[in-house]
Amino acid sequence: MKTLDLHIHSTYSDGTFSVEEIIKSAKSIGLTTISITDHDTVEQIPDCISLGKKYGITVIPGVELSCSYKIKSLNKNKGFHLLGYGINPDNEAFKKEMDEQKAKRLIRAKKIADKFMALGFKIDFENAIANKKGSVGKPQIARAVFENPENQSLLEAQNLTNYALFFAAYLSDSGKAFVEREEKIDFIDGIKLIHAAGGKAVWAHSYYNLRKFENQDSLFDELLQDFINAGLDGIETFYSTFSEEKTKHLYKIAKDKNLIMTAGSDFHSPDKEEAPELACWKDYGLELNLDERLH
Repeated sequence: MKTLDLHIHSTYSDGTFSVEEIIKSAKSIGLTTISITDHDTVEQIPDCISLGKKYGITVIPGVELSCSYKIKSLNKNKGFHLLGYGINPDNEAFKKEMDEQKAKRLIRAKKIADKFMALGFKIDFENAIANKKGSVGKPQIARAVFENPENQSLLEAQNLTNYALFFAAYLSDSGKAFVEREEKIDFIDGIKLIHAAGGKAVWAHSYYNLRKFENQDSLFDELLQDFINAGLDGIETFYSTFSEEKTKHLYKIAKDKNLIMTAGSDFHSPDKEEAPELACWKDYGLELNLDERLH
């Protein structure tokens, strides 16, 4: 039986369930250890700690940093995600970086909201976006527009009554309201930042971010060596969309290189097809014991 899920998102970033709802659900299905790794924020951690104690479940303080890194062989920057575990949310350097990321996200959110309003949509930016706890991203803005009753006639006129179609039309990279993010944290700097806050740095869903490249195996090897040289502690080995072949490949690499292995669903919402429930990562018969280095 699966007893852990170390990659979950709450309403503090782009998840649809509160921290308490997640912890109660995790407890109900027999999980004993989880980490709520919201995007570019640690504001959820006090709730995680107190509610974990309340419901008798171990909640490892976590975060997921949105990073970028220049792939040398391609001479191209690419977005990657970095999980941090066991971090101290009161570390001054970490708090400063998270505050800066939150400010950048809000500036981008306002630009997106302005585009929506210029296109005739109604959005209550102050209440739905600006005053939200944690970090804000495209999903929250999209929901604020899509679920506003004042926008239903416009959505129906465009045959966009399906949320996924609406999101693709307006907030995909080529969408009508899309705004590029400002510069993200460099992946190597992200590792250093997590270490400065007393945490362990784990490369999140590595192959998922490389899925559009034909030579993803060679790119993975190149990047992993760069990241290990910079102090990377682990790789997310078990993940909701990884094939048996990829999972076993990552498992062997983690064993050979003495890297921490983690397992995570990347759960945001039951509506997310790739990860519709907690602990939906796949183990393919491999054994995962929680690495004590995470604490």
